[in-house]
Amino acid sequence: MERKLIKIKYVCLDQHNANNFILDAHDNIITNIIKKHFKIEFSDNPDYLIYSDYGYPSKIFKYDCVRIHWQQEYVVPDFNVCDYAIGSNHMQFGDRYFRVLPYTYYLTEDIIHKAKNKIAFRKEDLIKKNKFCGFVHANPIAPERNKMEALLSQYKTVSSGGRYKNNIGYFVDNKREFFSECKFALVFENTYGYDSDRLVDAFASGTIPIYWGDPEITKEFNSKAFINVHEYGSFEQVVERVKEIDNNDDLYLQMMGEPMFNNDFSLEQYYKNLEAFLVNIFKQDLTAAYRRNRTYRGYVAERIACSGAKVRTLRLICDSIVRHMCSILHLKKLYAHLHRKLVFYGKF
Repeated sequence: MERKLIKIKYVCLDQHNANNFILDAHDNIITNIIKKHFKIEFSDNPDYLIYSDYGYPSKIFKYDCVRIHWQQEYVVPDFNVCDYAIGSNHMQFGDRYFRVLPYTYYLTEDIIHKAKNKIAFRKEDLIKKNKFCGFVHANPIAPERNKMEALLSQYKTVSSGGRYKNNIGYFVDNKREFFSECKFALVFENTYGYDSDRLVDAFASGTIPIYWGDPEITKEFNSKAFINVHEYGSFEQVVERVKEIDNNDDLYLQMMGEPMFNNDFSLEQYYKNLEAFLVNIFKQDLTAAYRRNRTYRGYVAERIACSGAKVRTLRLICDSIVRHMCSILHLKKLYAHLHRKLVFYGKF
């Protein structure tokens, strides 16, 4: 029996991020699942549009087809615009939404192996650690993270290897290698409610993570294996717990011996559930696959969303122009400064 043909297009997903994650339309988790069950065609006249909010979001309204919103960041999908969504929010919406685990985008077999192998940590490994706590961030706009770093620094030096508060004399290229030298790793998310690859990275480094971000993180991760800031009444209490573990090698080793995931969580089952969600979308007749309101009410809601997207698109274009102009002005100022120096030293 010939497999069903699925005509798809990706838009607004070509985003570079801190982990150099770049979408390859022909080779990603969604495309690979579709290929497994259906015949796939990449088309400019698609039956299914897979999109996000990067680039110029007004593009999506050109395509009146089944829309699937795929978001890596902590953004709530607009179900007036999309039929289905894959995102990181803790929510349920029948067969229209699947909560993805953001850190799975960056998982490799090597990272999974190292993270799971943390239980093999021994006292000899502890002796090799020459730093108290590691901290690698470039974004200064994170009040919770900054407060915890300041409190821990009152106890011992927190080694910062990122662009923010760097105190080691160089910028860290390999975060896991850097964290492997530290007893603890301060891994706070930029946004409350979100979980990225930070926690898994710390586990793979063979250190104890001090984590803040997703208050429901223990649905997947074993709370005995890391310091979950959400379980404490204040940051000061967290610091006291860190001190206790830092000064008790047996307690430290006990924590390192705990598995990363909860016993009732299975990464393999997660991938099976994602596959089932996607197969359910594409196996339906095309007309039956629509979920958004396509009556006049839905049309009005979509026009409103489209207007907002156009405003965001215009803002992105203006920002790009301003950044370009600033770069030109900066170069002109730099040239003028160098010219004055050369004139002063008699080179001109």
